[in-house]
Amino acid sequence: SIAAALAYIALKCEDNVVIGALTDRLVAYRKIGNSKNAIWTVGDFLHTLPTAGNTNLNRALYDLGRIAMTPGLTIVISDFMDTNGYEIGVRAVRQLRQEVALLQILSPDELDPQLQGDWQLRDSEGSHTVEVSAGSHILQAYRDRLAQFTEELAACAHRYAGSYTLIASDTDIIDVVQRLLRQVELVR
Repeated sequence: SIAAALAYIALKCEDNVVIGALTDRLVAYRKIGNSKNAIWTVGDFLHTLPTAGNTNLNRALYDLGRIAMTPGLTIVISDFMDTNGYEIGVRAVRQLRQEVALLQILSPDELDPQLQGDWQLRDSEGSHTVEVSAGSHILQAYRDRLAQFTEELAACAHRYAGSYTLIASDTDIIDVVQRLLRQVELVR
């Protein structure tokens, strides 16, 4: 929804739009024209994307060099929870003369888990599972590590003259566009 909304805004401003899907590489992309039906092309593309698989943001963002031929703005929408990291990829995008905006999407359960007791958690994008015994100390350690992770991601964005925004996945799309993205001046 966020990708579609941002593409719509860009198309209304008569900007060129390229939309891509990243897994362990740039798996698909589409250059969107500026016709009156271009937003439908965005919607069709987004609905055909895979929702599972391995991620390697460094390699996938590096692959953008194949399609980012002119200066512009690259908006990366991800949870950024990639064991390979993301900074090398962000730097590669920046070297393509792209401004970078990192939009981190996390669910309310990721932002503030309310687990108690023994659980087996499964990665929704893969097949990995982990068993946890969730008590107040474990949950506080998780929250501390998440805060550190988001601070590191924001610092990476700023290091490369970009912007960073954390968005809860249950945030209404209108709020995202009007409030959150105005805060980082992606949308005026």
